[in-house]
Amino acid sequence: MKKIKNYYFPNWDTHFEDYFKKYDEYQLAQRTGALTFVKQFNHAVDVGGNVGTWARDLCNKFKKVTVFEPVPDNVECFHKNLENVKNYVLHDYALSDETGTGKLYIDSRSCGNVGLSEEGVIQGPTKDKPVQKDIYSIDIKTKKLDDLKLATIDFMKIDVQGNELKVLNGAKQTLKNNQLVLCLELPTRNGIEIGVKRKIVEFLGTVHYLERGRFGKETIFTKNTTRWE
Repeated sequence: MKKIKNYYFPNWDTHFEDYFKKYDEYQLAQRTGALTFVKQFNHAVDVGGNVGTWARDLCNKFKKVTVFEPVPDNVECFHKNLENVKNYVLHDYALSDETGTGKLYIDSRSCGNVGLSEEGVIQGPTKDKPVQKDIYSIDIKTKKLDDLKLATIDFMKIDVQGNELKVLNGAKQTLKNNQLVLCLELPTRNGIEIGVKRKIVEFLGTVHYLERGRFGKETIFTKNTTRWE
């Protein structure tokens, strides 16, 4: 692993190396904006924890943080980045709409551009770079968030490169049982991404979550209980 600014990343990552040549912190404005919607700071869930760029901040604000990150190199860096932090639990598998196994696609230039959707990785943050993507896959375990029966969730961030709808389908009961603030990375750069967002908005409407704001690519949803009373 290698250290870039205040984080450790896998040696093979070049995307974040380029990013931190321009910026001092990763998605600070998005995190700050999303957390303005949170009223209680007991339990946060980070789906797609990467190397801990969000989780380290979340651990400073919430009593407990549950993290899901399936890439082995990212998991190693995550623990290094949070080596003095005690209030998180990391699960090294991917969330989806079924429990089993799956292919995880990884962009060899970006440890953040990984997902169960190959198309989502192709459309990821290195899409417009002149060098063609080198994408490979590994076999991983998948689980439904509902199977964990997590309680008292106040905030959940999901960044899984195109697999968001499957994660949400596997978390339907969790969303119903909690009144949480949901933060989803939903880029809308083309017709495909706009279509994906439309399906996600429609699904979230069935469990009473409505869009409340947007910070960059991060879209915020909160539960509207009064509308269905």
